[in-house]
Amino acid sequence: MHMRSRICVVALTGLGLVASACGSSDGGGSAATTKAAGTTGAAVTTAVAATTAPAATTSKAATTAVASTAKFGKQADGTYLGKGDFKIDPKTCPADWNVKQGITDKEVKLFISLPQSGPLAGFGLIADGMRSYFKYVNENGGIGGRSIVLDSKDDTYQADRTKANVDEAIQGKQFAAFAGVLGTPNNRAIWDPTNKECMPSIVTATGAAQWGDVENHPWTIGMQLDYTSEA
Repeated sequence: MHMRSRICVVALTGLGLVASACGSSDGGGSAATTKAAGTTGAAVTTAVAATTAPAATTSKAATTAVASTAKFGKQADGTYLGKGDFKIDPKTCPADWNVKQGITDKEVKLFISLPQSGPLAGFGLIADGMRSYFKYVNENGGIGGRSIVLDSKDDTYQADRTKANVDEAIQGKQFAAFAGVLGTPNNRAIWDPTNKECMPSIVTATGAAQWGDVENHPWTIGMQLDYTSEA
């Protein structure tokens, strides 16, 4: 798996150490919930299977586990497969799509849009928490020697501003992925554009159920139980 996919794993860990995500309380019912719970981590599972070499072992159970994941990850035809219906085909991406975008020999650049002013400015601490964890990762070797750099922009929790921020970030072609964009209406505003551009939007900070739509929106990955299941 390419480095652009590997960053998903670290970003997921980092966001697990910061504040709980926020979004609107609407969302799908039990069927959508089951699908989301089973598939939103598919891209991360694929990245782990493709980038983590199994330790030498004589354990029959370990051997079986390795064999069971062999069908995931990059395929001979260039597509990437995960659990369920998860599939990414780079050939469907825009002509100027670059798997190494936002990745240099020294750093991996991520972007987050979230409220840093206004009534919900407190959620801006999510970006601070991510940077704190990434600082720890960077001080301990980063990702393959690359440091993780997180750029953030204020959207005051307004969906139209989130979309404007994300559109600008996409057009700038500087980032490997968006990480932790906050809010259900905010993520809905960027859901289609990011998937059309084959731009990963990982660990979305919202509890709506639809972020497990691996068939139509494989580039969007949720990170938490939806509100109905949590309740």
